[in-house]
Amino acid sequence: MVAGARPTFGPCRGCMWMGCRLLNPTPVLACCLGIHGLPNPVRPGGTSPYMPLVMMRDQALFQPYYQLESASAADTARWLDAFTWFLKKVTLRAGGHKPLLLKSPVHTARVPLLLKLFPRAKFIYIHRDPYTVFSSAAHMADSYYPYTALQRMTPPDVTRFILDQFSLLHDAYQAAKPLIPPGNLVEVSFAELEADAVGTLRSIYDRLGLTGFDRVEPDVQHYCSTLADFKKNDLERWELWVVGVPVAVCMAGQLGQTKFSVRPHADAAQYLL
Repeated sequence: MVAGARPTFGPCRGCMWMGCRLLNPTPVLACCLGIHGLPNPVRPGGTSPYMPLVMMRDQALFQPYYQLESASAADTARWLDAFTWFLKKVTLRAGGHKPLLLKSPVHTARVPLLLKLFPRAKFIYIHRDPYTVFSSAAHMADSYYPYTALQRMTPPDVTRFILDQFSLLHDAYQAAKPLIPPGNLVEVSFAELEADAVGTLRSIYDRLGLTGFDRVEPDVQHYCSTLADFKKNDLERWELWVVGVPVAVCMAGQLGQTKFSVRPHADAAQYLL
């Protein structure tokens, strides 16, 4: 929603859509893995928090690349070079003057860094029921991770990755949220967006001080009409079953933390491979 020096970032932990039909039949223009995740490990030498999708057993090695605060100066420079290179390409592809709307869950942990790069950036934070988020992430692991992995993943490996990422992103966002200037942050629930997409988008425009929604509203309404027969993935099998290993999981969209213990049911373990 902003161009050049003023891109809008939409960090979203509530859903991970992909620009293909592996995970969800809904077509999208940008995907968190295909655009912001997997190309980056190639260009900057693996400085990406999505590298565990390739080497899941070594996921701890890639933790510094969420916030980059504890990464080496060389790694941070490689990441910044790859990130800005990508943004320049997208800007050029869009004609050189259109605003950029970036959607990547891991940006939720990078608010301070993004504000340094783009002080006038606007943020849209979409939150969703954490049980549904876990179910969606587990479904993604089942549908996508085998195509990227170079190591054998165990159910505990994948479960730990999902839950640790969930907690890290929430904590980092809550700590950095006060840094965002007034008027440059909107928080909405996925349920609001799902129930009234047009009205919620109009509200986002208004609250961020953006103009031009009247021009795009017909296109938004048309797109929403194409989703009338859309059916969500059946995530019932991804419910959190049996109490097991204590894990601090931050509930999406809440300021506090809710601790609960979780372990996939034995019958569902196969789905986390």
